[in-house]
Parts: sequence; structure tokens; C-alpha cells
Amino acid sequence: MNILWVLLVIFIFGALIFFNTDESSRPGLREKYLDDLTNWYIRRSRRRFWKSENDSDKKQAYTTLYQALLKFCILACPVVPFLTEEIYQNLKVKNMPETIHLCDYPVENKKLRDLNSEREMELIQKTTEMGRSIRAKVKINLRRPLNSVVLVTKDKDEKKLLLKMEEIIKEEINVKSVTYEEDEQKLVNLSCKANFKVLGKRIGKYMKQAADIINNFTIKDFNRLENNETIKIEIENQKIELTKEDIIINREEKEGLTVMNEGTLTVALDTHLTQDLIDEGIARQFIRHVQNLRKDKDLNVIDKITIYYSDSSTDIENALKKWNDLIKQETLALDITKNNKADLNVNIEDVEIKIGIEKK
Repeated sequence: MNILWVLLVIFIFGALIFFNTDESSRPGLREKYLDDLTNWYIRRSRRRFWKSENDSDKKQAYTTLYQALLKFCILACPVVPFLTEEIYQNLKVKNMPETIHLCDYPVENKKLRDLNSEREMELIQKTTEMGRSIRAKVKINLRRPLNSVVLVTKDKDEKKLLLKMEEIIKEEINVKSVTYEEDEQKLVNLSCKANFKVLGKRIGKYMKQAADIINNFTIKDFNRLENNETIKIEIENQKIELTKEDIIINREEKEGLTVMNEGTLTVALDTHLTQDLIDEGIARQFIRHVQNLRKDKDLNVIDKITIYYSDSSTDIENALKKWNDLIKQETLALDITKNNKADLNVNIEDVEIKIGIEKK
């Protein structure tokens, strides 16, 4: 399947979002579909598309993508009739209507939907999004690998699923290992303070005394709040019931860790960089530039190439040699050599070098 048609479908989706004037939640659902299809399914299935053997896994990958593109084209054809017709003519097979405008409108087949798998993948996407957000916060590029990510959850089912999908988490956050904890205090120093905006309206003159009590809350009190339990305190013979909404929980990250919490899940990244991690990060940036060059030259996703590069700094030279095999694997390169055929200027670690590729 030519990648051009995938890009055209993405354009269609953008057109649908642009032309729709409905302020309901549906545009958000369409955007999520677009993101799930292009930035998740297609990207994560890249190696399945590339593999040389035509096994069942490769066929399933293509079949799923084919059905997603075909059904979406049929849904979109009333809005963008000519473009969807062009794509349809490249997708249709025998015994299908001659034009997309003669196709029946799709009807949901609930037997094809696995809600449990959807919920599982939502958790994995949430976990990886949190990890990537931490990277953005500390300004560490996603292509630079890190030593580890620590996941904290008290939900046994959640932890079981995270263990099951560990390899995906490692790839998506670009870390060498994943560790699990149940006690968040191993990652952060926890403290509580009163939510004056919420609690002040309710208890008035007792606010200052309540704030002093809340400041001295223990880890036991914190756990009760996290479990949505209430805590009762007494001030001047007045009993006051506190809920999670009345308290602001502060998390102070321990040295070397950057932490993010959402609901039952806490994600912490070890942001310490070693030389090996720095070298691999250089290689990953080099791979990105080569992949962009492949797109610019309109190469097919299965085309083999030779990569050329100009003289560069010793650090970059060493990193490219160390990660030679990875670069070849990721870019489908047969060889990586210095050569004056390198003509595209790129920036890697603030160093300008030239790269070039040639189809084999």
C-alpha cells in the first residue's frame, strides 16, 4: 500500500474537522481517531509492514489498515467527494461498486470491537503520554534514551496490564528499563495543605486552625484521602469532615527523578544521562534526519538505501560507529559511509553535518 494514500486520508480528516461547525464532542472524537490511526497504529505497526516474509501478522496489519482507510473514505465521501473517489479507486477490488458514491454507508459491527483491548491500550497510551510530558518538562528529546521509568500504582489489575505491555512502554518513552512500586513515597516527599478556596467557604472562622492540622497530616492520612475516604477533625467542639477536594497534596520530587501523577498512576523518569545514553541519542537524531530524507525523496517504505555523511565531530563519529547496526535496521540501510554525495545540512547536538542517501 502506497504511503501516499495514508497521507491523503489524513488530509481528508483535517478537512472534516475544518468544515464541521458542530460544537459537540464529535470533532474531538475525530481528532482522536486521526491520532490513534497515524501516530499510534501506523507508527507502531511500521516493522510489521516492513518485514520481508508475508506471514499472518503482516497480512493482519495490512488488512486492518486497509479496512480503516476504506471505511473512513466511505464516511468522508459526502464532504470531500472527489478526493475520496480517487483514493477509493486505488483501494477497491473486484465485486466492489465502481464508485465510492454507490457504496452502502457503513454499519457498526459490534462483534469486531474488543472493548477490553481498547481500555488496555488507553492505559498504555496514558502512561506513555505522561512519560513524554515529563521529557518535555525537563527538555530531554524523545530520541535520547534514559535509564529507567518508575511506575507507581496500587491497582493490581492496572499493574498486571502495565507488566504485560512493558515493551511498548519502554519503546514509547525510550527507556532501558521499567520498574514498579506501590509506595509513592519512594519517589516523592508528600505533604498536605488546606485548599483555602474550597474549605474556607465551608468552615469560615475555623480555617486557620484547620490549616494547621492539615499541615501535620501523616502518610496514613494521605492514603485515606487518595482512597477517597473522609477525615474527621475537631475544632472548638465542632466536628469537621474533610474530603480530598478540601486538601491540596504536594509532591516534591526526590533528587534525580521527575514525577507526574494522574489518578491512580504515578510516573517517574530517571533523567540522569550517561555517555552511552548520549551516544544513542545522537544515533536516534541521525535516524530521524535520514527518515525525513527518505520522505523527501518519495521512497517506498520497503526501499533499501545507502547512507552517506560528511566529516563531523569525534563525538558524533563515535556514536554513529557504535550504533551502526541500529541505524541500518531503522532506516533499511545496507551501508553507512563517508562520501561527498552527502549534500543535506542537518543539525545534531548543535553540530552541522551533511547527509545523503541513495536507493539501492
